[in-house]
Amino acid sequence: MNTELHLVFWAGSFFCVLVFSLYLILQIVFFITWIGMPAENEKKTSGLTKLALILPVRNEAMNLQACLNSISEQDYPQDLFELIVVDDDSNDRTGEIVNEFIASGRIRNIKYVYLPDEPGVKAHKKRALTAGIQETDAELIVTTDADCVAGKFWLSAIVSFYKRESPALIIGPVAFQGEENVFERMQSLEFSGLQLVTGASAALGSPLMCSGANLAYPRTVFEEVKGYEGDEVASGDDVLLMKRIAQKHSGSIRFLKSVQAIVYTSPQKTFPAFLQQRKRWSSKFRKYGTGPIAGVAVLVFLCNLLFLAGGLVAIFTPAFGRVYLILAVAKLIIDFLILFLATSFTNRKKLLWVYLPELFFYSFYVVLIAWLGLQTQYSWKGRQNEQVRTSD
Repeated sequence: MNTELHLVFWAGSFFCVLVFSLYLILQIVFFITWIGMPAENEKKTSGLTKLALILPVRNEAMNLQACLNSISEQDYPQDLFELIVVDDDSNDRTGEIVNEFIASGRIRNIKYVYLPDEPGVKAHKKRALTAGIQETDAELIVTTDADCVAGKFWLSAIVSFYKRESPALIIGPVAFQGEENVFERMQSLEFSGLQLVTGASAALGSPLMCSGANLAYPRTVFEEVKGYEGDEVASGDDVLLMKRIAQKHSGSIRFLKSVQAIVYTSPQKTFPAFLQQRKRWSSKFRKYGTGPIAGVAVLVFLCNLLFLAGGLVAIFTPAFGRVYLILAVAKLIIDFLILFLATSFTNRKKLLWVYLPELFFYSFYVVLIAWLGLQTQYSWKGRQNEQVRTSD
């Protein structure tokens, strides 16, 4: 090996070791933090709080009935919560289903708000959430999605935690259910791990993720951060709002580690639908800035890129192969431990049998999505959305 190739080899090896080491340290910190987080088991509230459940919908005729049923079965007193369904210009039977449900009387306080399409609007879901919040004077805002269902103690668990801790934002756990094949089980396993990272990072005071499928915050906090004012990114109704709240209330964002508080949804049925969903999620990356969220995202991308590319290099470079094997095995072990803890929380440890295929699938799609995220369009709910390019 000549001098130039020797230097390239050692520089590349050092870079791989550095990236993998930082990734392993981060995962170990998340692992230890999650273990130290107490589980919340209260099912009843310690006080009375009026809340508004905001449900933005668009073309959800296939999912909406199950969602409404689970909301009507909540054990939280119905005179203390109202459901506000905001219809974002659906063109299926969504509106009919809502009106039929209202007529059934199963929820005492329910409003149906229809928003016609408005030319020039890009952040449709944010417009719907804002419209719903403007319809209420409730102290606490809770959000979910129409393709979700929750257990009967969901709202009680949220309010109990809110009364005791008074956080500026409560991040609730979300899990997949109803998997029918290996592809869907891999999504569920991956998402379980993301929930652990979500909870641990919030406990560390640097929340990285959240899901609009299960969020709660005081209405005054939403007004204080001016909601989504000036935000034209189609996605990000959850993470970008969390980022705004974190800037005003550092250390007051909490993860509700409670089985009773889990909201369940379904994995994507096809790979194209999966890619569209992940492109939508990644479309808000430009708005993350240079903080911890962007830093961790870049680290995860680099680690998975090197995991794939390094394997190919190791085949033709035995000296690097020994280094790569140690790093890859270490990654395999810590990722498995993370997923073991995560699936133990949701009582889904049977998902672990797809761990090895999920490991390679996850690395492949992380790299693919990073590339696809540079493109300007994705499709969601029958709309073509263009990412808004900004300098901040």
